[in-house]
Amino acid sequence: MRACIEGLEDAHATKIIHGDIKPGNILFDVNNVPKIADFGVAIRLGKETTFLGPGSLKWQPPELERDVVVDEYTDYFSLGVVAYLLYTNRHPFYYEDPSSLFSERDNIKDENFIPKPPRDFNPSVSIEISNIIKGLISRIKSDRKEAFEKVKIIFGEIQLSDTKITCPHCSKPTFKDGPRCVECGKKIFTEEQIDIAEDIKKNLEIAKSRFFGDLLPREAIEKLDQIIFKYKDEKIPLLAECFSFKAYILNSRHLYLEAEQAATEGLNFMSNHVDLLHTRGYSRSRMDKYREAKADLQLALRYAVDDKKKDQINRLLNEIALRGPYNKSGFKRF
Repeated sequence: MRACIEGLEDAHATKIIHGDIKPGNILFDVNNVPKIADFGVAIRLGKETTFLGPGSLKWQPPELERDVVVDEYTDYFSLGVVAYLLYTNRHPFYYEDPSSLFSERDNIKDENFIPKPPRDFNPSVSIEISNIIKGLISRIKSDRKEAFEKVKIIFGEIQLSDTKITCPHCSKPTFKDGPRCVECGKKIFTEEQIDIAEDIKKNLEIAKSRFFGDLLPREAIEKLDQIIFKYKDEKIPLLAECFSFKAYILNSRHLYLEAEQAATEGLNFMSNHVDLLHTRGYSRSRMDKYREAKADLQLALRYAVDDKKKDQINRLLNEIALRGPYNKSGFKRF
């Protein structure tokens, strides 16, 4: 994050507006330091133009729909969208209903659409950083300027104090409030979170051995419930794995309602967890909740990166299309 901020500062100091900040234009060097790339559509500060970078509409601020003076506020907005994606793994203007016809760009233009704070999707994000990111993606330019000044202070200009920790990957100091190291960009945890994560992993493996090895589903669920109860107030995203495996076991026993409930609880810890969305979609399809199942599976497909997982989700969607479009009266369920 700091490297991107410094890159924008250098560009703006020379009166250059990048105009197309997006994940595809942020590259990493051999030391995993992010660099802003592709100044192919960059323009001089103050140039009056209608500026719409090809293929990049969902990263650009709403004012670029009309003739405006393109300025640094354009880059602030785009940086905020990228930061939101980094912290939550979702676009801030993504519509909650995956079957909606509205695109991210439609919601950027819609003044009534207000993105949720990043903290709503990732409780590990500090309130300060969550508010800063909200400011960067504001439709009000002055909010973006204020937010950028604050983010410069947090990630760039201040000296690290007692809020610093040592990154376990690159061994350099970074902020404990950030989910990723400001130097190498890799995910970090506090020492306490690392201990909790290790305990969760250990007990999750025990539960898996009891289910797959000993064929004892009841005992596996009891172990999962113990670790969930122990850390349910910690909001550790890894707990989503426990809920996912619990829902998987319940589905295997044809306890679809209980599986749906377990998956729903898990999504409170990680709302974009592919396996949880997939598992809940399966549970709902078996209970003839076709509309809800379709929504879950489409969202899971959106977040999935593994080709095998995408194929599994698509097969279940196709099965729902064959089994569920019509009820006995001949009317569509969707």
